[in-house]
Amino acid sequence: MGKFRTEKEKRLQRKLIPLNLIICIISLVAALSLFILPILNVDAGKVLHDEGVMGFVDEKIDEQIKDSLEGSGQEGVDYTPVVAMLVKNILGKAEGEISVSAYSSFRVLIGSGDKTQTVLDDLFFGENALATRLINSVVDGVANLFETEEGRALFEEALVSTMTQELIKGVDDQAVANALTTENVKQLVGIMKGLGDPEKVQGGDVGAVADEFIDKVDEILGAEINIDETDKEAITAEIQSIYDGTVSNLKEGESVSMEAIICVTLSEKFDLSQINIEKIFDVIGSMGGDDSPAAAAEEEVGGGKTENEIVTNYDDLLLKIGYDEEKKEELKEKMRTSLNEALNNVIEQNGIKDFMSYYEYIFLAMLAFIGPWLILFLFSFFHMFAKNKKFTMWYVKLICFIPPLIWLALKLLPIVAPKVPVLNDMWNGEHGVLVQGLVSGTSTYAWISGICYLLLWVLSIFWAFPIKRKIRKERKYPEVEDAEDDYEY
Repeated sequence: MGKFRTEKEKRLQRKLIPLNLIICIISLVAALSLFILPILNVDAGKVLHDEGVMGFVDEKIDEQIKDSLEGSGQEGVDYTPVVAMLVKNILGKAEGEISVSAYSSFRVLIGSGDKTQTVLDDLFFGENALATRLINSVVDGVANLFETEEGRALFEEALVSTMTQELIKGVDDQAVANALTTENVKQLVGIMKGLGDPEKVQGGDVGAVADEFIDKVDEILGAEINIDETDKEAITAEIQSIYDGTVSNLKEGESVSMEAIICVTLSEKFDLSQINIEKIFDVIGSMGGDDSPAAAAEEEVGGGKTENEIVTNYDDLLLKIGYDEEKKEELKEKMRTSLNEALNNVIEQNGIKDFMSYYEYIFLAMLAFIGPWLILFLFSFFHMFAKNKKFTMWYVKLICFIPPLIWLALKLLPIVAPKVPVLNDMWNGEHGVLVQGLVSGTSTYAWISGICYLLLWVLSIFWAFPIKRKIRKERKYPEVEDAEDDYEY
């Protein structure tokens, strides 16, 4: 049957061509983003660096290290915070992500072999997966603590700050902590470096350095807080003890330095093998149980403490905590194997393995949202070349708003959770800081499809709908004088 189109309708149809092209691009971007990019991404590094989570980890590490030293008979300054800082700083270098995407799920779906192991490899042990990046970042970050000026300064400041706070027993702890700012501690470190100056330490007497140190502490604390003579004597005695201990353990060709002081002091006070970096991951894994490195260390202490091997430089210190530059890759592989075994144990014990194979259904679920966008892409593409350039898009508008709701939920949860009783129990409960940290480190790329969805509505309302109405009106009341035969055979 013949069909007539007026010149006006043709002009209106041509106005839909750029619209179809734009929608073509939008729909393709939305579909690809939902397929390739993570639906959920958990940044383990960001979670660990979260202030609340790091505070929780701080507490656990402090407890474990103190437990490991219980009954050791050590006297003098408690350097536990320095060792705790070492472990926490290493954890602070951690990087790694778990990404769940329709693409990775699709690979599991079409793959063969053990589905559980495939998922584990994809999420944890692949080249860019969580465990691989976490281990690599931690192992690579250890050396930087000592190879960089920043790392060395960190240890020096931690040691001196801890010593200062511990020795001034007669002064309010909070007042001392508040007074020891980063700048003040740096000045105290500079004074302690004087232990390596022959002009300040003559005949092994550290009195000049100790007096300068005490005067600076007095200045830092201000006129309202005074250090009594007992504290001054204790500080002088401890500095002398540190100096004598360092000198007695120096190797041929070595001299007193902050590096030697730190290494000798730490290795005298601690069995450094107890903070072997292979055990750092056990700190996190053992938070909920008693089978921790600290518990094992406590058993060793209870059974009789052996004399620690003293180290005098950072290279030897690294070796004592299990880091060997020449065997770095071997260490990474060993840690990866240990972590793999630990994860498999968790999966077996908690029945998670039965659900691993369901990971492949993520792709099938996402197909419900990817499919409409692809259909829209095909319609908008082919209609650019058709005489009638109109097409429907209601199926996209009907359901494709759902994926962006994941992004919206993540953004609103910190605001809504404290106001809803059920969520508040989780948000501010016993392990609320961990939940908050996990949420802060969780993200999604579903917001991309959300922007595409909103653009689709905007284009529909302000571009497509007005033109379509005009086309319908023109077809109903055509301007006959402009009409031309558009007969289709």
